[in-house]
Amino acid sequence: MIKDIQRIQQELEGFVEVEHDYEFKKNILIKYLTRKETKGGTGHEEGFSNGGTFQFRGNNCLMVAKNRFTWAVKIHHLNPDASVQYTTRFFIKDSDEPEPERETALIRELQGTIGYQQGIIETMTDTIKGLETQKHHISSDKSDYEGLLEQNRHHLKDISLKLREVQGQNDQYREIIQRL
Repeated sequence: MIKDIQRIQQELEGFVEVEHDYEFKKNILIKYLTRKETKGGTGHEEGFSNGGTFQFRGNNCLMVAKNRFTWAVKIHHLNPDASVQYTTRFFIKDSDEPEPERETALIRELQGTIGYQQGIIETMTDTIKGLETQKHHISSDKSDYEGLLEQNRHHLKDISLKLREVQGQNDQYREIIQRL
């Protein structure tokens, strides 16, 4: 725990104080000023901690983690009669505090991104429709060509049979002519 005022001020540069009921985002860096019991257990002393990243809210505490360690930071230190004796002060980076202008700009940026993506989706939909129509025409043409090919096969078979008959008759006529 840090107790030197100058060092605490240095540590808090770029940080703002937030209320204990602030809606902390997960993994946001939290620094805090709290009180701990003295080593002899005879009293309490106030000190500053560099804290860690917010994990979740517990019963009268915030769960904070740093490296692989997780610990609870008491929000309210209570008297035996359950009245509040001390409230821990929490600090977050100034840039983590939502600003209406920044949020509005972010919303506009996201809306622009959504519009751009919708344009891409519409273009792709039109392209897919065109390709489906083209596929249907090609499939229809293929069926027509297969039908014509099948007709030509039958016609070729018929012609081949007639040719054999004619060749057979020619062979018979040659034999007859040679006998004469």
